[in-house]
Amino acid sequence: RKGRNGRMTTEFYTLLSALSAEFGPTGCECRVAALLENELSGLCDCSRDRMGSLICHLPGKGEKLLLVAHMDEAGFMVTDIDDKGYLRIAPTGNADPACFLGKHLTVGNETVLLKGIGGGKVLHLTSGAERTDSPSFDKLFIDLGFQNKEEAEKQIEKGDFAAYSGGLSELPNGYLAGKALESRSMCAIAAEVLKLAARKPVWHAVGIFFDVHQLHKPVCLGLDGLFRFFSVFQAEGHVIAHCHVRKDGIVLEHHA
Repeated sequence: RKGRNGRMTTEFYTLLSALSAEFGPTGCECRVAALLENELSGLCDCSRDRMGSLICHLPGKGEKLLLVAHMDEAGFMVTDIDDKGYLRIAPTGNADPACFLGKHLTVGNETVLLKGIGGGKVLHLTSGAERTDSPSFDKLFIDLGFQNKEEAEKQIEKGDFAAYSGGLSELPNGYLAGKALESRSMCAIAAEVLKLAARKPVWHAVGIFFDVHQLHKPVCLGLDGLFRFFSVFQAEGHVIAHCHVRKDGIVLEHHA
């Protein structure tokens, strides 16, 4: 909640808004890592591991505290470009095909981002089960307005990524809605903890592992770097924070 009662600072809201809007599907989290590194590099030591996870370390005189949050969001990978210039895709993470049609998407890689829209067979051309069943991703595509395959291939390649577009919005009751909040909210909270610790140097030493590939199935590829960081940092305490969606609402989990 943005907090008309002052529970969320302007600085925190600005960071959360930027993180929510940033492009960072599983496998292409580099832009999110760069945003966080720019936010924290003046306060602590920052580095990347070979998988692209961001490691932030703030020395301190107290006990060591390790925070872990993942940067990626559910997205897609371009698997093919058809003759009409449509991008065929496969999900990376827990994307729901029922939410895809008509949604604005961002497509690209580390250097190039383009805007598109989720497409599929339009409703008035469907019949029977097609009208009631959720479509599968092999029936869906992303339309970037290209006229043909040759035009599309000048800017997009197989293996490029896609994610939903959007950012943070405040609802009438003061609550917030936005893209990728299940992961980016935890990144913002971890960053805020480090900032608080930096203002009080006698407090805990803080290490943050901003993880990648957390939503990749069947394994979380970024965890290899996390285990190495545990052994190097040798934290007396650690907290792994994650927010996820259930049928009865959004749930915050933490493991100490």
